[in-house]
Amino acid sequence: MNYTAVPSRTSIESTDDMTEQGKLIHQCNDDTPPQSRSSFKSFCSQYSSLVPLYIINGLLLILLISLIGKTLQTECNDSSLGGVYSPARKAVRYEDVVFKKGFVTDMSEYMGWPSDETDKAWEDLYKYQPVRVPKGDAHKLPKETEHYTALGHEDEYMVGIDVFHQLHCLNVLRRAFYPHRYPNLSMWHPNGTLYFVNWIHIDHCIESLRQSLQCSSDISPMTFKWLPERHYMLLSMQTHHHCRDFHALRDWAKENSYGEYDPRNYVENGKVVGYQRAGDVLEGVDNTELRKARLDLPDTVREGFGLDVRGM
Repeated sequence: MNYTAVPSRTSIESTDDMTEQGKLIHQCNDDTPPQSRSSFKSFCSQYSSLVPLYIINGLLLILLISLIGKTLQTECNDSSLGGVYSPARKAVRYEDVVFKKGFVTDMSEYMGWPSDETDKAWEDLYKYQPVRVPKGDAHKLPKETEHYTALGHEDEYMVGIDVFHQLHCLNVLRRAFYPHRYPNLSMWHPNGTLYFVNWIHIDHCIESLRQSLQCSSDISPMTFKWLPERHYMLLSMQTHHHCRDFHALRDWAKENSYGEYDPRNYVENGKVVGYQRAGDVLEGVDNTELRKARLDLPDTVREGFGLDVRGM
């Protein structure tokens, strides 16, 4: 009887492996196998439709990054100035501050009876003036300004920063209250007549501070507290504020100032020229006529006499 031997399981698996290996070898040796072409077409068909989505997502990402960058730049540049350029924008930082009460207690170094120490503290607040504006940024200013009157920096420009001018004005008012210590800053001559130039300076400073206060219009809330023993509603002065960091701004001004300037200096043909020998800035101006032009003055003051308190 003839019979055929049944192959062992191992032989079958070995044969199957050889068959698969043969198929793989055939596929590798075939440059363009039908199955590979079909798989490649399937791959391309599946993922080619996603390419436009990748492109769109990439463009949206770039746009988002651009918008975020623009927003951050606006915040760093302090949007409260609107479109007005200031070289001090880069120095703006913010901090939370609780204002001092400033009465009998809780006082600052800028308060109290004037002394050499308080004078220095006030003057240190605004002494770094003017500040430099690089030549390439001068065109951004809202108005034309002059070249910096410091040797070696004549090609740069200079500006003042308004907060320092406002502090100067506040110090003018402070000193005007003490004519015995600051006789040249009083609005009155010793004989009781009006020191007109000083008075218009004081009047200017009051107006400058009024405009600044209204411009900033601080809306920080001031709380009330009832004092039952005195039957009085007290307005709290220890208010919370979100402030520009003044110390950071002053440090920036110090780094961008070339020292105190002389208002008699001017840059001509690229060189600093001094006019210290020139007369008084008000030379030739008739104070009598100026007084008469100010119709808001009492008649006796306008005529150059002392103030008649009975007419007040």
